[in-house]
Amino acid sequence: MEHRKVTFHNHFGLTLAADLYLPKGATGKLPAIAVCGLFGGVKEQSSGLYAQTLAERGFITLAFDPSFTGESSGHPRDVFSLDINTEDFQASVDYLCNLDGVDPARVGILGICGWGCIALNAAANDPRIKAVVASTTYDMPRIGAWGYNDSGTADDRYRAKQEIADLRTSEYAAGLTKHAFTTIPVDQLTGKEPAFVRQYSEYYKAPRGYHPRSVNSNLGWMQQAMTVRLDSVKESNAREVYAHSYRRDLNPTVDTSAAHAPAPQPTPETFDSLLAELSPERRSAYIQSARNTIEMIKADNEFQADILASDEKEMRRHHTEMHKKFTLSFACLIFFFIGAPLGAIIRKGGLGMPVVISVFLFIFYYVIDNIGFKMASNGMWQPWQGMWLSSAVLLPLGIFLTYKASNDSAILNADTYTEALKRIIGKRPTRKVERKEVIMYALDYSAWNRRITALQADIMTYLQGARRWMPYFRFWRQGGRDPEAERIARQLEDVVEEGRNSDRHLVLNKLMDYPILSGYDLVDFRMSPRAGHIMAWIFPVSLPIYLLSMIRRKLLLNDLRTTLRVSGEMQTLIPNDNS
Repeated sequence: MEHRKVTFHNHFGLTLAADLYLPKGATGKLPAIAVCGLFGGVKEQSSGLYAQTLAERGFITLAFDPSFTGESSGHPRDVFSLDINTEDFQASVDYLCNLDGVDPARVGILGICGWGCIALNAAANDPRIKAVVASTTYDMPRIGAWGYNDSGTADDRYRAKQEIADLRTSEYAAGLTKHAFTTIPVDQLTGKEPAFVRQYSEYYKAPRGYHPRSVNSNLGWMQQAMTVRLDSVKESNAREVYAHSYRRDLNPTVDTSAAHAPAPQPTPETFDSLLAELSPERRSAYIQSARNTIEMIKADNEFQADILASDEKEMRRHHTEMHKKFTLSFACLIFFFIGAPLGAIIRKGGLGMPVVISVFLFIFYYVIDNIGFKMASNGMWQPWQGMWLSSAVLLPLGIFLTYKASNDSAILNADTYTEALKRIIGKRPTRKVERKEVIMYALDYSAWNRRITALQADIMTYLQGARRWMPYFRFWRQGGRDPEAERIARQLEDVVEEGRNSDRHLVLNKLMDYPILSGYDLVDFRMSPRAGHIMAWIFPVSLPIYLLSMIRRKLLLNDLRTTLRVSGEMQTLIPNDNS
């Protein structure tokens, strides 16, 4: 058996997609059968199985998708029309009667399920159809009106009409049109359904009968099936856009029977030259026709885009709500691992600081959660990414606080951050000197004065050679340190320590005016000259460190000038004798 993918057109201008099956090794004119159905199905399902079986028995068969269904064209999708679908059967007969190897006097049609009545209607109107079979025929209009087995009452019918009327009113106000196919079974059967309903579900939902383009397999099923349907609709729309493009008509048909004859050289012609040869009236008519066609295609594509956007929004809402069921409970665990460590770390009475931190974290969580929900709802992020964003942000904080609390850390001690801020902005700690109750060694004021004089000389020498900005590469070669300033700082501490042995209150008070020199370590880490040289070339990292170090160097120079001034004042307080 030979299989081909073919297309043909009906009189409404719609392109129908079909599978053509030819008996293997058959010769002469053969009978042909066009197969379609079942209602809501596609050619890859029951109609394809019928066509293959009949082809194995010597018939040329054609299983096709009706208009608005499967791979065939037409909008809106998944629409049933008695007139158009009857024309589909007659168009299939048109195709078969003109197909090589088909005997036009022996052409029949086969309608399955709801398409049985369509086949009968087509056979009644077309004498070319010599045989017709309606397999498991269903009167779909009657089922839609009275239900299966006429189980509906007149009140049920009126109620259904009222629901459809209300649905049309609300859909028009919202600008949407959704499927309302109420005969499709539910996702999970209860076991109380009629046998044909169970068979219906078992076929369309099972792998043996499921197909992504089939309405029966997807509409009314679970969300995963909805995803498959959306993807198949997008693929179908893309194929239809390509099929209706003007390039399709530019592909020339090559006559292989004349391949032995030399091909004539075509005269090159352009679209502009052909258009210029037309009369103004015909040219205007062609342009207007093209414009109308483009506007129709545009409107059709916009309509399809709106339908897909609505379905995708519903699908995203389903996924976001599904993830929210987990993220809310998970957020409770995260806030527990944040709140418990906060209480252990802060350890201060009252509700002030804990309440402030808790409110801030909740507001932060709320903002992040709404950002993720908005991104997921609009389709900018995947639903799981948007809904788990807030948890992913706060989970590391909970782990960090739990770890710090278990180690009794002072991570939330305000004094720690105050001291760090003081070091950055240059606020120095004050020196505190208290009078000793017992002085083991009396202060030698003469020797101490000479040490102060030596300290002044070293500071003046340093200030004369020091510049506000240290050369960039020398700064990194020295590892961000200033050895001379470090030596002066140690010298100052020796002078202050020796001055603590004084018994004079003025001297002790003046000692507290000496600053604590701490800016000679311009960076808070040590490095070798080679590492400093490498660091100097990493500008995004080294340049901010260098600028911050120069701010600290400015503070160091100010402290040295203060030391020089206080030393001069101290010398005026030192007695001339050693008494």
